[in-house]
Amino acid sequence: MEQQITSSATGLNFSVVSLTNGQILKGSAGCEIVLRSGTAVSTGTTGLSDVTDGKLISSGSALTANHLCLVSTDGDGVKANSSVTLLVRGGYTVS
Repeated sequence: MEQQITSSATGLNFSVVSLTNGQILKGSAGCEIVLRSGTAVSTGTTGLSDVTDGKLISSGSALTANHLCLVSTDGDGVKANSSVTLLVRGGYTVS
């Protein structure tokens, strides 16, 4: 049975979010994500904006650890390829 978690990390603080292999975090537009540990790829239609490098991370491409990423389209996010730890600010769901 799939479990879905909805949360919103608002204000100035990031929330620590842990994902297991195969879980997907889908963010709301404007959601900020930082990969702290593990491996994950971008998901969705638009991909994520890597603000640190100033480039687009297209869907299916790997995130770089400790880079600030921005969700520009509701529902885009990250898929864990291992156990991962993320810092997240903004609205998101995990499934």
